[in-house]
Amino acid sequence: MNKILFLIILFFVVSANSVCAGDEPSVVYWNSEAGKILHARIPADADFWQLSPTFAVQNTQTYCSVASAITVLNAMPIKKPVDPAYAPYGYFTE
Repeated sequence: MNKILFLIILFFVVSANSVCAGDEPSVVYWNSEAGKILHARIPADADFWQLSPTFAVQNTQTYCSVASAITVLNAMPIKKPVDPAYAPYGYFTE
């Protein structure tokens, strides 16, 4: 079996087991001590710095991929449509 395929399957099995067991995912808050340590480890040239100012929240639970695409589109140096809510600035929205 392909090693990558095996690792992907293993990841999903482990993830499914932890969700089925009722475990809460561990959350590291941005302003906690652990969050500050993680924040300090982000390299200056990481994609995070371009994406974080344009982060878009999803309007519904089914729009996760749409919100992710919007975040990336807004971070790109391309012409953006002008939404009345953000006029006169161009901004992709859902």
